Amino acid sequence: MKIFLSFSGTSSMHVAEALYETLPMILHYAQPWLSRRNISAGTRWGAELSESLQSTSFGILCLTRQSLNSDWVIFEAGALSKFVSEARVVPYLFNLSNNDLGGPLAQFQSKLAEKEATFQVIEAINSGAEEPIDAARLRKQFEVIWPYLEGKLQDIADDSTASEARPTESVIEDLFVYVQDLSRRFSVLEEVINQKSNSTDAKASSDSTNKIKLDSLKEVIRHSERLLSGDSMSPDTVSSALEMAEHCQREIASLLSGEILSAPTRDQAKRLIGRAEALIALAEKKQEDKD
Repeated sequence: MKIFLSFSGTSSMHVAEALYETLPMILHYAQPWLSRRNISAGTRWGAELSESLQSTSFGILCLTRQSLNSDWVIFEAGALSKFVSEARVVPYLFNLSNNDLGGPLAQFQSKLAEKEATFQVIEAINSGAEEPIDAARLRKQFEVIWPYLEGKLQDIADDSTASEARPTESVIEDLFVYVQDLSRRFSVLEEVINQKSNSTDAKASSDSTNKIKLDSLKEVIRHSERLLSGDSMSPDTVSSALEMAEHCQREIASLLSGEILSAPTRDQAKRLIGRAEALIALAEKKQEDKD
């Protein structure tokens, strides 16, 4: 039984990783699907993700306070709901309350990243299995695994405090992994949605997708600007930050040169590429200072 795990942002990614590891411990038939785990280098991303979505039986949206306001998670939830019913898509709220959920995501029945609510998610998944696990046995297996999952969740810093609570090197490393994964996820999800749309819808979807991509890259650049403003970064961290900034710059330049953008989206891209280039210059200067 395939379970699609959606994330947006670094702590959201870690929540998804925790579920990816623990769900099969509780549900032997569970096959969690996570883009950065299940699509290897060299694989045709569009075909792989399309096949995964079409065979998905359940979707979990891993939400934090930062990803709650992200256009990306709404975009991916919409793609997911094209293949499974709303009742089989669950926003999983990390350090949030049910009252925090609004907008398009309010149509889904959310669950907190707490013990009993997590068990309800497990029960919902189990109810849709071809051969569900007996209720008493399911509860027993959950009770055994929950302390392990709970520990993993407690180790995850929320996005809103990550930069203050964690070492700079750790935050940069997570951002770097996230931005590498970001462009591939956008390109394949756009392909999947366009397969389901007519030509007019596809054009609107493309511009919407590009705007969301720019918003996500803007968040990466914003975090990087704040992190690079300090003086205690190691040479390796500065090098990683520079590589990440250059990746963002290339992504934005590609949009400006190869895509048909609406005027507002093009203006946004031009502003953002200026910030990316300034970030590159700052990282290069810090690199020179370290040398």
